Amino acid sequence: MEGLVLGLVNVTRRIKAEVALRKSRKHFMTAQELHDSIEQSLTAIKFGLENSLDERAGRTAEEQVESLRGVIPLVQQAIEEVRRIHTDLRPSMLDDLGILATINWFCREFQMIYSNIRIEKQVAVQENEVPEPLKMVIFRVLQEAMNNIAKHSNADFVCLCFKKTDGSHSVDC
Repeated sequence: MEGLVLGLVNVTRRIKAEVALRKSRKHFMTAQELHDSIEQSLTAIKFGLENSLDERAGRTAEEQVESLRGVIPLVQQAIEEVRRIHTDLRPSMLDDLGILATINWFCREFQMIYSNIRIEKQVAVQENEVPEPLKMVIFRVLQEAMNNIAKHSNADFVCLCFKKTDGSHSVDC
């Protein structure tokens, strides 16, 4: 069994740097993802509508409506992509249910995609012990660490440990 250990100790000290870095990367990532995925969906929708309008002549009203119906799945796909990007950037669950539920959700989603990587979670922190500004940082650091494990290692097992020691929070993967 191969593994990768990534220690992220004393996240509290790094919070300001992480927040600033995440803000700048968030803007870049959002712009890049919008360019790469949403733009493609919107272009497909545009061409679908243009084709429907160009083919209007000589067609019955029913044929014209059917032609336009073909655009609906493209619009739905664009909506789902926007939701995915939004969830990746800041899942609403983080605000609604907290960091612990969000970690559990993320691990379930991760294992659905990477079923060959088993995750063992050891959470020794209560929700009320994690300051609000730190929750997003913890989530983004966890997300980045787990994605790096999936992309750059041959790990088949990850032990996720989230604990509080001496006034600071520690997330180890």
